[in-house]
Amino acid sequence: MFKKKEPKVAVEKVYTYAPTGKLAKILKYLLTASIVLSVLSIAANLWGISFINQISSGASITQEQGDIIDGFAALVAIIALVVHIVTGICFLRWFYLLRRNMSAMKVQFFEGHPLDVVGAFIIPIVNLYQPLVHAQDIWRATDSNFPSDRHWAGAPSSPVIKFWWFFFVCQNIAHQVSGFYASISMKKNVRLVELLNVYTYSAIAEVLSIVAAVLAIKVVVAMTERQEKFHSLRFEHTGQTSTEQQSVLEPKADAS
Repeated sequence: MFKKKEPKVAVEKVYTYAPTGKLAKILKYLLTASIVLSVLSIAANLWGISFINQISSGASITQEQGDIIDGFAALVAIIALVVHIVTGICFLRWFYLLRRNMSAMKVQFFEGHPLDVVGAFIIPIVNLYQPLVHAQDIWRATDSNFPSDRHWAGAPSSPVIKFWWFFFVCQNIAHQVSGFYASISMKKNVRLVELLNVYTYSAIAEVLSIVAAVLAIKVVVAMTERQEKFHSLRFEHTGQTSTEQQSVLEPKADAS
């Protein structure tokens, strides 16, 4: 009398391979812009350090000079903030697509959801190490010279990715320290040594940011080219896309 409901079968999400070359090029420009802004910020900090040293030596300094330094530093900081936000969004998009492409190509032994790489940057504590793990996994799994019948975990990792992540974490910590001293300098009756610390630690943070940005450019270019080469060797010689080849390999459902 009543028809028995058939159990629902979970359908696996099918992803389409998305080339990331154009996004990688945009990231190169954004990271280059951040390097230029870091250089300007270092110049402002050195200017500030010189200003503090002149005051300490008893030189005649006007308030207008200090206001000019602070105004220049604030302008650079505002522009840098906008550039860093846009760069961060583009980087997360690029990293997500890089990871999603691994699912699109059905790379063996690759588990998890593509959005995991985005969450790795957001979750506290986890964001200190997990993005590095994801990047190295993608690097190893796209090693065209590694035997396809072995687990890619045995493939060599990338030293450049390790160095990039080390300096990325260091520059973030340095910026936190710089921000701490900047908050102290906002109080009344601030001492010259505290103002000097603001400029000094800010300059150190910007130097680390430049190194991290240079390495980030290398990582973005290398990982993009490596994945595209892997995709080309794996699929394009057959004249099929990863999605088309997957549909051929998967068993077709019985028409009955």
